[in-house]
Amino acid sequence: LLAGNEKEYKVGSISQSDVLAARSNLAQYDEPILIAERAVRDSQDSLRELIGDEVFLDNEALYVLVAPPIPDVAVDLKADVARALAMRPDYEQAHLGIVQNRASEAAARNALLPQVDFIGGYGYNGFGTTFATSRAMLEERNTPSYSAGLQVTIPLTFSVGRGSLRAARLTREMNEEDLKRREADIAVAVAQAAGQIETTRRRVEADRIAHDFATRALEAQEKKKLAGTSTTLEVIQQQQVVSADESNVSSALAAQRQAVALYDQALGTTLERYHIKLADE
Repeated sequence: LLAGNEKEYKVGSISQSDVLAARSNLAQYDEPILIAERAVRDSQDSLRELIGDEVFLDNEALYVLVAPPIPDVAVDLKADVARALAMRPDYEQAHLGIVQNRASEAAARNALLPQVDFIGGYGYNGFGTTFATSRAMLEERNTPSYSAGLQVTIPLTFSVGRGSLRAARLTREMNEEDLKRREADIAVAVAQAAGQIETTRRRVEADRIAHDFATRALEAQEKKKLAGTSTTLEVIQQQQVVSADESNVSSALAAQRQAVALYDQALGTTLERYHIKLADE
């Protein structure tokens, strides 16, 4: 726009104010560009740190990354919730905790019962009148000795055992309630993630349509300006609309990728999505 206005000003078809307006509009983009480049460099340094780089130079070229394709996700809420309960490690950990709680409760309950022990023994006796004679009898093993019996232990008070059992039962019941709440939270998270996938998909479609219409309107304004029926200000305003719509499309695409990532996180299928297996699998 600035280059076109300068040419028109030289031939006298527009005033100098149109050139100044275009130049002022162009200058307003300098600061956002500097801020954006700094943000990209900071993100680039963070990425390098993650992959093990130790040198961070500011004069290197910025990374140019191709946007990853957005996975095609088929949503089935009922099946997805069941899959999340089977795949999510936090739910599996909580479920195993319940198993441990039940074992602890069973052990505390058994501690309240009377204890019966079988006691047995086998050996040899030495009945000699001297140590040497008794030792010889033991070596000859002529006088074997047997013993067997039962020992029954009944606690006089069960207060400690009952307290331990009550504590184990309450811990198990509390963790079971937490597990039910976790199941509800997982179901809600899966439903919300599935809803975000559909919402962001529709956002992308709507923003692309808006950007397409805004671009056509800008082209029309530029043609009208060349014909002398529009002004620099109207072209600048339409450029700002196109810029905002383009930013909306980029934001919607980023939100759509984030929605898929959150969906995989809710289901516990992030590693499966990117074909990653742990070393011990």
